[in-house]
Amino acid sequence: MEEKMSILLEQMKKMEEKIDCIQEEINGIHEEMNGVHEEIREIKGRQLLFEHEYGTKIDAIFDAVTLELDKNLEKSQKIRVLEGRMDRIEATSFNYEKRISRLELNQ
Repeated sequence: MEEKMSILLEQMKKMEEKIDCIQEEINGIHEEMNGVHEEIREIKGRQLLFEHEYGTKIDAIFDAVTLELDKNLEKSQKIRVLEGRMDRIEATSFNYEKRISRLELNQ
């Protein structure tokens, strides 16, 4: 019985050693995870800084491009209206020239 007890005690000591080794590994993994968390926080901080710095610049560029497009749209609409008026004026003046040449021929 004592032999069995001593064998059991030895097995328990081995198990405790294995448990200690496993716990040390877990602690190492935990420390590595903390390092990874710190790296993620740093990356996230840099990303927020990037978004803040360049986000306002990108917004400004977008606003400028949108404004330029709006101006170009207005200009093209004004040009279309002007071309329409010019076409009507040309047609009218052509009619006047036609009439004048007919009158000159009739005289």
